[in-house]
Amino acid sequence: WPQYLHLHWHFLNLSIYDRKVFTKIEMAKIWGQAIELGSGALKMRTFSLQHQLIYLCLHALNHSFKPLLRLCDISEFISANTGKIDWDILAAQAESFGLASQVYYGLYLARQLLAAQIPENTLQRLRPARMSLFQRKFIASVLEFKPLSLREGLLCLAMNESLSDKLYFAGQAFFPSRKEMALILQKEAGQISILDYLKRINSGFYSLLRALFYRPG
Repeated sequence: WPQYLHLHWHFLNLSIYDRKVFTKIEMAKIWGQAIELGSGALKMRTFSLQHQLIYLCLHALNHSFKPLLRLCDISEFISANTGKIDWDILAAQAESFGLASQVYYGLYLARQLLAAQIPENTLQRLRPARMSLFQRKFIASVLEFKPLSLREGLLCLAMNESLSDKLYFAGQAFFPSRKEMALILQKEAGQISILDYLKRINSGFYSLLRALFYRPG
């Protein structure tokens, strides 16, 4: 079987929440704030605590918090770094990146389900001013331990405010480039066919129907 190495070059990578977000995230500055880990001659650089926690929230959201173990990653990271995380910096960075809502979901759910120690004022600062029906249903489904598979689809579609941004997002979500589809499906680009796109569209509409008919207990 072929082996694939997926290198992430950006916080969002293939997840296009909002086309304006990419211009707000300056990866050079993020790496400029990176910290060094390791011992002896073996050294490596990784995200700062604040940036790592933001990334963990985005990663968990991209997988619809499936499995819920992804929330444990967030909770355990917070626990392992008690007293070291600057919550004001984290909130400010999430806001400047245009990712406040996405980070809110991970932190809120980690606190509700795993009692993660997150300051209330941080959650209040990051909480979306309004939530769509799909967003509310999604949170309810995770709290009931059966998260809907909305992934970057319906949930992130709602995060795009203008109609033009929603249409742009829908186009990118349903019809990513062949190169991106190859990464998503872990295939060679030449193996991507119209059938792969039809399956993606079918999966999207299936998620839509599940969300529409989902009734929180």
